[in-house]
Amino acid sequence: MGADTVWRMDELALLFWPLPVFLCLTLALGWTQMREGGGSVGRLAWTAARLSLLGSAPSLAALLLRAMGFELWSGAPSLASCLASSMSLKMLNAPRLAGLKKPLPLLEDPGLLARIAEISSRMGVPVPRTRVAGTLGHLQALAGVFGVQAPSLLLADGILHRLTPGERDAIIAHELAHLSNGSLWLVPACTSASGVATMLLVAVEPVAMVDRTAFVGFLGILAIFLGLYPMLNRRFELFCDLRAAQAVGFVQMATGLDKIHAVHWVPSRGLYSVLVYALATHPPQAARYEVLRARAPDGVLPERPGDVRRVRVHRLASTVMLSLWASAVGAAALALRARDFWAAIALLVAVVGVQLGLPMSAMLAQRRKWSRRLGARSGLRWVFRGGALLVFLGFIWTPLFRHVLPRVLDRATVVDLWWQTARVPLSSSLVGAALLLAATVLHQRRMRLRAAIVSAMAQHDFMGAVAVGDAQRRRLRADPELRYLAAVALLLAGRRGQAVSELTDLCEGPAPLPAALFALSAISRGEPALHSARRAVQLLPDDVGARLSLAKALRDSGQHAMAERALADTRPSHLEEGHVLAVRALLACDRGEWDAAMDLVTHALSLAPGDALVLRCRAEVVQGARPDLASTALEEARAASRANPFALLDDDLNALETRLATPVSSGRRRVPG
Repeated sequence: MGADTVWRMDELALLFWPLPVFLCLTLALGWTQMREGGGSVGRLAWTAARLSLLGSAPSLAALLLRAMGFELWSGAPSLASCLASSMSLKMLNAPRLAGLKKPLPLLEDPGLLARIAEISSRMGVPVPRTRVAGTLGHLQALAGVFGVQAPSLLLADGILHRLTPGERDAIIAHELAHLSNGSLWLVPACTSASGVATMLLVAVEPVAMVDRTAFVGFLGILAIFLGLYPMLNRRFELFCDLRAAQAVGFVQMATGLDKIHAVHWVPSRGLYSVLVYALATHPPQAARYEVLRARAPDGVLPERPGDVRRVRVHRLASTVMLSLWASAVGAAALALRARDFWAAIALLVAVVGVQLGLPMSAMLAQRRKWSRRLGARSGLRWVFRGGALLVFLGFIWTPLFRHVLPRVLDRATVVDLWWQTARVPLSSSLVGAALLLAATVLHQRRMRLRAAIVSAMAQHDFMGAVAVGDAQRRRLRADPELRYLAAVALLLAGRRGQAVSELTDLCEGPAPLPAALFALSAISRGEPALHSARRAVQLLPDDVGARLSLAKALRDSGQHAMAERALADTRPSHLEEGHVLAVRALLACDRGEWDAAMDLVTHALSLAPGDALVLRCRAEVVQGARPDLASTALEEARAASRANPFALLDDDLNALETRLATPVSSGRRRVPG
């Protein structure tokens, strides 16, 4: 080995310092989940050692690269190790509601706990502690396992209330399969591999690139990880589907996955679905069903029309995206070799932007919809934006003078401007950082209060949520969203008069809150309900929820033709289409079209399984179309309303129960609007 390939002792110290540091960090960060998950100190130590070794892989790669004759900045390996290890540390975190430090509540249903123990025994894995998460009326069908040092199973309320017991067992078995095949280690392994690949990316011969290594390394690790992890994880997800189907049943696994995809924010069909699933960490619904069908006993799962073609399209899209990803990363490496730093940065930024932007766009669209309903217009966002802009200005100031201004101004002018503004980069960065820090502190205070209210409401502890709001009344009055949450808690706690007064107050003034108008329309009758619904449509003319509120209020007041027109112009997402079809089923009942109404409500239930509004509409349709099944349908709707009291359907269900108790002549009854 030549003299130029020998590392000095100080360089070796810089190379390997992340190993002991991250060993201590993993021990500290993993302690909470170890206690909450029922783990042991020995398993935590073994997990911390393995994570630290995986995080040090870029340093080992640097030794090999130096031996092969590459000249590396000695800080690059430790930088890559820090970036890779910091991404892996998320695997140690205990699940939390944003803004709260206390753990999520444990599952207390003895029957379900016994079932989880039985499935765990059948699959040969230790029984994990199980926690539940409420999603505040959304009934999101989400489940997962967390914490490599002491795994815990997390079930959202949608898993518990949208699925049948057999489908719920299949989803639980799928999550337990992640423990049996060790796929929880996929994230640390991929981050480590991304760090090693980034070492190859920045292993450039000229030392002139050293001052840019940090930027290239950060983007490189993100770009490589976001391409590598989804590609591998999709394989593990299909394996877990098969493992769960073998343990519980292929039919239960298939129907459970159908319901989860039905209520997921990413649609299962269309061009957008193809693009998102080409980059997503989970395979599309059609691919999962076809894999199950291929392994199921003959005749258990029938072939679905169009699924085979959809699978081919998804595979083609994934192959194209993978090829583009590999080409872009390779082109960035070639650009670095050619000293074209900005071309490499542009390629890496494009890769990261596409890989993050497409999968997150559907979720962000849902968040924007709820932000509009809640009137989220916090002044802190302008402080955040101003601080970020100032920090960005400080970051680009020097490159601006070095590379951009000399092309449009003469050298003397550029030098004169530089000396006149020499303090701008530092001052801008410091002021921006101070603004970001202040905004972050204020935002965290608000999030802690919001999390305390949401946590109590998610556990249906409405009196507890009211107590939190009463204790922070001054801060609550200044935040419309928190006032709305407190008003809903008052309503569900039985203090209807106070709740209506608070909701009415939120609807007054120059900036009425659309969500409060939705709530008033749901709990009112006659002209007040119609007035609130019309105001909601005026504020949010494109919101499907506002149109649904108006259609229901118009139907209740006997204006069936106008209710039809209110729904005619809606463009529902796949999540909202079930609600629209359910209300249309009620309008079909009013016209006496019972068979059409049953078809509509059945289709609605397939699009929104277990949804309280759809089941309430189904109960009314069944009262007219199948009186012999009316009691069962009403009880199913009541159970859904108890699981999701935020749907505010108690008054409607009480009215349906009164109608059911009213004696009628035999034959189909016509339920009045």
